[in-house]
Amino acid sequence: MSDIIDQAVAALSDKLADNGFDGSALFVIEGEGAVRIEGETAEASDAEADVTMTAEAATFRGILDGEVSPTAAFM
Repeated sequence: MSDIIDQAVAALSDKLADNGFDGSALFVIEGEGAVRIEGETAEASDAEADVTMTAEAATFRGILDGEVSPTAAFM
């Protein structure tokens, strides 16, 4: 597993601990792997989800760090 996937699982787990997430989402990070969130859980997985988002590693890292707006990344 890649470092960015490990970091994403840790960061998303922290963010989900207080709020949770209604539904499931799959984040595919090109060349690295995938992270799936559901409820209060984040895990390295490429299992089916309600929505799938794909991004380059640098864009995804920027979103996690708060340096890139998810809306701007989508556009």
